[in-house]
Amino acid sequence: MDVTRAVLALLLTLVAVTSCSGRSGGTPLAALVVVGTELTTVQQMIRGFATGVRQVGGVRHREFGPRIADTAEQLRELQAIRKPAPDSYTVFTFNPELFAEPLAELSRTGVPIVALQCPPAPSSEVPLLVGNDNRALGSALAKQLARQLPPDVAGTVILGNPAPGVQTYDERAIGFRETLTRQFPRIRVIGPFDTKLEPELNHEAWDVLVRANPRAVAFVGVGDVDSGNIAAVRTLHRGRWAAAGIGLAIEGLRAAEAGDLVLVSGETFLQGLVAGRVQAEHLRYGTNLPSGWVQVPALVITRDNAPEILARQRSSDTAAAWFAEHHADLLDHPERFLRPLTEAAVGAAS
Repeated sequence: MDVTRAVLALLLTLVAVTSCSGRSGGTPLAALVVVGTELTTVQQMIRGFATGVRQVGGVRHREFGPRIADTAEQLRELQAIRKPAPDSYTVFTFNPELFAEPLAELSRTGVPIVALQCPPAPSSEVPLLVGNDNRALGSALAKQLARQLPPDVAGTVILGNPAPGVQTYDERAIGFRETLTRQFPRIRVIGPFDTKLEPELNHEAWDVLVRANPRAVAFVGVGDVDSGNIAAVRTLHRGRWAAAGIGLAIEGLRAAEAGDLVLVSGETFLQGLVAGRVQAEHLRYGTNLPSGWVQVPALVITRDNAPEILARQRSSDTAAAWFAEHHADLLDHPERFLRPLTEAAVGAAS
């Protein structure tokens, strides 16, 4: 089945299942639809979403998506939905345009939809995005890396992107390059190279890049799958170059704790937590969904705070307690953090 036929089939399926959803009675169901459940960032999102729904109560939740990041398979899984059909959808996909038509049809029938990380396609009529400013996130990564480099450093920095063409990652790469080269005019950022989303292939890609660039001053990845593998390859080759990454992979966190990796987190647990709460509150109490872009702040992880973050990551309960302490205003009043959704088209989401 080609992409066009898959989208049309999905549209028909979603309209059909919506007509017999839990809105006619019973406990409402909030669904999170994701791409690539093996990705650490997605696992965090799933845990956060489920926790957010449970915090509100009176609403069931369901999270599903393919194990390996695959938009076509994500569409197929949506097509396979059976009773009870979800009463709301939160969607994280690498290809928002592919979902535009079916999501627009759901929106027109009154089904609340929230986009996570990647900005929704304008034609999808999805009113709410919860995510980072990714260009700013890439810039923050560059600023942290700059602290590890001599002020007069010259040479090359190797940049990796596990999914070129995905706006989330592309914006991070742009923000990183712009900020680092502005501060270090004698540095040349090469890439981004395609480092692959599959963990084993990603490790192999970084090993090849390190072997091919033995004199590079730093290796940097913009996806969560990159950080742990950059750290592992650095240890394998006893590298003295600087390393930087994004995400909360346990290997990356431990490398940050050891001072071997510059790390920034997009806080996708918090993104899922916000989305789960607003969806559950809407389904249970009839509150209006915010309209716009709820911008979730990123977190710089250093040797000083890495032990605290490692402890936070032990469970969903410990993570929820930490975010309740540090981001209570965002959780209780997400509307205070709104920016126009149109701004997310340049530099937003994850």
